[in-house]
Order: sequence, then C-alpha cells, then structure tokens
Amino acid sequence: MIRSTVDPSAKPNWLSKLFGWALPKRFVAVPVELGEVLDRFPEGFFIVDGRFNILFANEAICNILGIPHGHLEGQSLDSLKWCSSMPRNRPWHEALRTARSQRHNPEGVPIAVGDEQLMLYERSDQSRRLLAITVREITGLSIPDVMVISVRDATVVETYRAEMEDLLARVRRSREEAHQSNEELRQLVTQDALTGCCNRRSLDERGDILWQNSTTDAAPLSCMMFDIDHFKSVNDEYGHATGDEVLRCVGTSLRHTFENVGEIYRYGGEEFCVMLPAYDLNAARSIAEKVRSTVSHLSVHSATTNEVIQVTVSIGVVDRDSGAKNIGELIHQADKCLYMAKRNGRNCVVTYGPEVASARFRSSDR
Repeated sequence: MIRSTVDPSAKPNWLSKLFGWALPKRFVAVPVELGEVLDRFPEGFFIVDGRFNILFANEAICNILGIPHGHLEGQSLDSLKWCSSMPRNRPWHEALRTARSQRHNPEGVPIAVGDEQLMLYERSDQSRRLLAITVREITGLSIPDVMVISVRDATVVETYRAEMEDLLARVRRSREEAHQSNEELRQLVTQDALTGCCNRRSLDERGDILWQNSTTDAAPLSCMMFDIDHFKSVNDEYGHATGDEVLRCVGTSLRHTFENVGEIYRYGGEEFCVMLPAYDLNAARSIAEKVRSTVSHLSVHSATTNEVIQVTVSIGVVDRDSGAKNIGELIHQADKCLYMAKRNGRNCVVTYGPEVASARFRSSDR
C-alpha cells in the first residue's frame, strides 16, 4: 500500500510493481492511500497477473466471498472454491487466451471479452452465492497479462429471476391446463361420444356461420343428409350393442372421407348431416356417390352372433341454389331428398329438384 510515510528506498509494493512506478520525492507524502480508495468501491474486484495470482482484492470482494480482508493477496484465483466449470473454462482463462490470440493474430476473429458470466461460489459457511463475473485486460503495464476481474453478487437477483421464471412457467402450465380443460369441455358439449362426429348442437352453432360466409363470399354451399338403411331392424335383431357398432363404423368412415373437405355432424339417431362449403350440387353429388359406395362395402360383425352385417346408406343432396333462404331451409330440403331416396329403394343418392320439392312424405316413408 502507498502510505504517507512511504520510504522511497523501501522494497516496492504491489502497486509500484504493477505500474512500474519509481516514486519521486513529491509522492512521498500521499494524503489518502490508494488502497483505501479502491476498498471504497462498492463493486467487488480482483487484480490478477498472467498466472492468475491475486495481486489485490478490495474489501467488497472479501465481503462477497466471506474471506477476511487482506487474506486473498498472493493466492491463486483458481484455488478459491468455485463450484462450476474446469479451470480452463473459467472466464479469466478464456479472456487471457483471447487477449494473447489477438496480440499474436490481430486479424483473427476475437472472442468476446468483458461479457458478464455467471459462476457459483461456495463460502466457508457452505452457503453458495451466484456471482456475475466480468474480465477486463489492462495493457501498457510493467507486468504482462494483468486483468481486472469485477464481481457482482447476483444471488438475490438471479434467485428472484428464477422464482419469476418458475412462476411464469406455472402460470403458463395453468393456462395450458385450463385451455386443455376448456377444449375437453368443448368436445363434450359439441362432439358426439359414440361416433366422434360433431353433434346437433354444434351444427346449430356452425350452420348460420357457414350460411353467412357463403352469402358474403357468393360461394357455393352444399348439404347432405345420410340415413343408415334398416337401422331399426339391426337394433331389433342383433341388439343395441351391434347397432352402436354400426353407428361407430359409419361415423368413422364419414369422418375419414370428409376430413379437410366438409363438416360432418350426427344429426340424430342414425342420421348424419354433412356441410360442404365451396362445393356446388354436381360436385356434392359426385362425392355422395363415392361415400355411398364406400359404406356399402363396410362389414360390421354382430356383437352377439358374430354375423356379418352389410351396411348401406341413403343420401339426400342439395345446394343453396335450390332457393333456400337460410341454413334451416337448406337442411330441410336435404332431408326431403333423403325421404325420396328411401322411397326410391334406399342405398341411393337423390338431389333436390322439382319432383322432390312437390313431393309429400310421411314418417313411415323412412
């Protein structure tokens, strides 16, 4: 330390070695010791040489590390109780390698020096502190490779940050769980549990939207009504378990067929409704014929007798050019086409036209 009573002939201290000072007489009397000035810095820091020996450690760093003031000078920085990283990966080693590389190869790509890095340190009381380390090289001194290593105790800040991140993660999980619960609830409300198709309530909600979109965009909109032929006979002869299996098989077939093409709803009992945005009557009829053929090749095994049950469907098709004024009328027209398909012998497709429009049907026609 440089004291007011320094004798110029005395052995040079660390400051005179570091800066190569030959102290002139006018510096013999110094009103304030430089070491005391450095100790007043609120930020902790070391000054180390090229072998990472500690030349100076101010009072703040001693308090952070829990080491008595004056006990760090002369020790190796690597000998302190760092809890993470091998010595060669510690920031002061990386900084020294970078500085030397830049001096020998100034055109090389430098590694960032001076960036703050976090390290874990264990104090003598076994408590751990998270320290933010910044390394800076000092050039132009009599001792080569001297570095200043500033240390900030980030334990409280990082703990708070970690707690906030944990809180945010829990909030995100809670929101995701709430979203998942809402989605499950939505499915319970809008999806038919037996067939996996949307239910009648969902059609009531979506139908008006589809109609409005078609009206706004002047785009085609078709509707199909499906009915499983002789379904009551299946229930009566083979039991409701077999009837449910028939519904599941038909529903699965329809969902696969209309995936990314239309919206399929279980309308009630053995009836299904399909809405086809952007498809006119001819296109919808072509699709309906393919679906009818596909279903006719389904084979369902009876749950009681293991007999193979052949399934067919009757289909009614209409589009909004038929004169419907709203979605309800469109569905009603498709339903009349379905009645006509039943009257015509089942397992067929009927599109809306004057004959269907003028026909009168009874429930027994099904």
